[in-house]
Amino acid sequence: MSRNLMNRVRPKFACLRIHGPDQKGILAAYSQILDSVGCAIMKSEQFTDPKLNHYYQRTLFHPSAQVTKDDIGFHIEEKLEIEEMMSKMKDHFGLEMMKVNWRDRPKRMAVFVSKYDHCLWEILLRHEAKDLDCEISAVLSNHPDLKPIVEAFGIPFREYAIRPENKKIQEKEEITLLKDDLNVDMIVLARYMQVLSNEFLE
Repeated sequence: MSRNLMNRVRPKFACLRIHGPDQKGILAAYSQILDSVGCAIMKSEQFTDPKLNHYYQRTLFHPSAQVTKDDIGFHIEEKLEIEEMMSKMKDHFGLEMMKVNWRDRPKRMAVFVSKYDHCLWEILLRHEAKDLDCEISAVLSNHPDLKPIVEAFGIPFREYAIRPENKKIQEKEEITLLKDDLNVDMIVLARYMQVLSNEFLE
């Protein structure tokens, strides 16, 4: 499917992720489940770690074989049916993880920057062009230099001037903002010239 069609139609895809001990039939079993409920597999990636004998799979699928402008995504009954069938298959193969991301809302993302702007420009322009399926909740920086660029795109800019003597305090404030105020799903380091502490990463 072309990028232009995806931006215009914005179909409701879901993403299946599984991993566990490698064994024959996992890929076929999950493909058959999706086929049995009328879903179309748009993309599937698999990897097996031979040293650990561990299997990884990521599959992007759509609720119907045809992508149209009238797509409304997955009904709650379809989600429950698919998850029940996949959970049974997880137990059958003894997998460690089986998770379906229904993508009911865009991922909320925060971007960390310092003074270099080329990575930030790439992210902002791709987001503006709808190449990135996410919401940029805020841009955080330890310098004020890039504030005009960020605000020109209508995105909140927060400055946290981090120095050795205030690093712990500033990172606590950042965590509060990210978790409690913005409820972000992920952060992107776009040439952020600070080392994040272990406390922050935890």
